[in-house]
Amino acid sequence: MSSIAKRRILTALALPLTATAAVAIAATPAAAAEIRASVYTTDDNPGGMGNWNGDKSSSSSTEVWNACDHQSDGLRAVTTLSYNGSSWEVHDADGANGVCKLRDDINIPEGATVSIKICLQDGANGTPRFCRSTSGKA
Repeated sequence: MSSIAKRRILTALALPLTATAAVAIAATPAAAAEIRASVYTTDDNPGGMGNWNGDKSSSSSTEVWNACDHQSDGLRAVTTLSYNGSSWEVHDADGANGVCKLRDDINIPEGATVSIKICLQDGANGTPRFCRSTSGKA
């Protein structure tokens, strides 16, 4: 068998293995940082985004969620996480500096339905505007 034929056979055998390894490697970080729910404000150029990632890690039972202010418009992004009649907020009020504000200090039972709402508001006690909600499973 010629060296060209051997090279073609080895290449044909190696490609599926390489593709499988690439998929496995690419899937690992996504699974570790799974977003359970993501929502944007309703304004024309969404100024706020909220994400809920569920448990912080496989060894932690505390939930992780954030508020992200995308515009320097004087408003803050406020994400509210709600479950079973209780709710918790996180505020990002720094004018779109590219860093979301994170909260990770509550525990919600696995399998429970959680609601996440993002709004923009003027100040800590301002009237919520451009709100949108979604839900996900813990």
